[in-house]
Amino acid sequence: MVDYYESKGTSNDKMEAHYLMGCIYRDQMEAPRAIQSFQEAADCVDTLNLDCDYSALFRIYAQMEDIFERQNLWNKAYEANRLFRKYALKNGSQKEALQAEEMLIPILYCLGDTAKAIKHAESCARLYEKCGLANQGSRVLPLLINICIKKGKYAEAKHYMQIYETRSGLFNSDGDICEGYEAYYELKGLYLLGVHKLDSAEYYFRKLMKYNYIYQASRGLLAVANARSNVMDMHKYALLCEQGMDKILQENHANAVLQASSMYQFQNLQHEIMKQRVTAEKNKKVIYILMLALLVVICLIVFLRKSYQKHIAYRQKKWERLNDKYLLLSNEMNQLVLKQNEIKDTYTNSIQQRQMKIESLQEEMQQYKEKIKAISKSERKFKMADHAVLAKFKQMEFSCGKKAVPSEEDWSELEHLFVSSFPLTYEIISKKKETLLLEFRVCMLTRFQFSNGGMANLLQSSPASISNAKSKANKRLFGDKGASTLYYNMVNCSLS
Repeated sequence: MVDYYESKGTSNDKMEAHYLMGCIYRDQMEAPRAIQSFQEAADCVDTLNLDCDYSALFRIYAQMEDIFERQNLWNKAYEANRLFRKYALKNGSQKEALQAEEMLIPILYCLGDTAKAIKHAESCARLYEKCGLANQGSRVLPLLINICIKKGKYAEAKHYMQIYETRSGLFNSDGDICEGYEAYYELKGLYLLGVHKLDSAEYYFRKLMKYNYIYQASRGLLAVANARSNVMDMHKYALLCEQGMDKILQENHANAVLQASSMYQFQNLQHEIMKQRVTAEKNKKVIYILMLALLVVICLIVFLRKSYQKHIAYRQKKWERLNDKYLLLSNEMNQLVLKQNEIKDTYTNSIQQRQMKIESLQEEMQQYKEKIKAISKSERKFKMADHAVLAKFKQMEFSCGKKAVPSEEDWSELEHLFVSSFPLTYEIISKKKETLLLEFRVCMLTRFQFSNGGMANLLQSSPASISNAKSKANKRLFGDKGASTLYYNMVNCSLS
């Protein structure tokens, strides 16, 4: 069942399987195997999970605590009790948590911490009473009663005994205790012996004998006989005490043999399990190595195959690229041949056109030469007149008074001379319709080489205005900045 749930069950299934196995080993008195099964059951529980089964978990540790107590392993019992209480509180099981507190009392006492055991017993009783379980709380008092009797504190022992007998709910109307709690009669007898009520003490020790507590009853009756100095009874109960002790020792020996046998079997089982685990680990390693080797071989085959495929694909692409380049170059070569033929035809036509243009320009130049000759002839015709107009303007250039100002007729004659003398320059100026009268007259006077001061007198203006007008005319007519280059631009215009 455990193997089945280990391979196919959930965490809770595994926990329950190991828990049941632990209970079986517990009932068979095989403590080591029971502890191992309970520990494996606890390991199956995921305490980090929100759905953790704390109810099952604290019961597992309660079983472990009980086994550790029977084995007198008090430190381990203390740790199991701590976990029992912890997970009972996490599960919200208040009653079980109080039971864990109660079970801690004898553990502390057996660990030798009597003061802490007393304090914890009193605290546990108060907690039971606080939770409305006063009768259950009073059941923790027998340990306190035993300690008080051993210390000779009979008043305190009596107080605790009265509480225990009245509140525990374990006694009937005749004063007899419930089955399973008969060991209390020993405490009752020891208390009565301590307060010198020998007859009552003897009564409870004999009552204890009925429940097969031979050693405890014989020991108590021996103490009573000793207090009475009754040698016959002392001898009798000493023999009974010895027989009771022998019985206890035999039982302990049998338990020890059983525990040793269980431990031996458990160790053998652990050894076999360890050997199986080592063998399984070796087999796992061999399988892992074989799987790894197989994986490496497969990866190598896949790698080589992909490399070969890449190589073939690369060569195929390379051949396709070379073929495409060959076709491209072939097409380019054919296009270049066609283009070369076209260029040859175009070049031949271009040469013919250029030749025709040269001839046309030569004819045009000849016409311009004839025009220039004609202009020169007209200049010669008007030579005297031109000199007369210029002479008049030269006289007025630096004269003062009203006679120094040219009339409109004078300007008209000068313009006529300018048109006849420099027709190309006049044509350029006349095309610029936006040219102002001042700028036009400045251009004429500049071409006839008048100075800025003379032009200022003739135009009744300042030299700065004359310079500004020359600069504007130069910019508008020739796209040149400044006034100083106006004359040279007009001369070059006449020659071009």
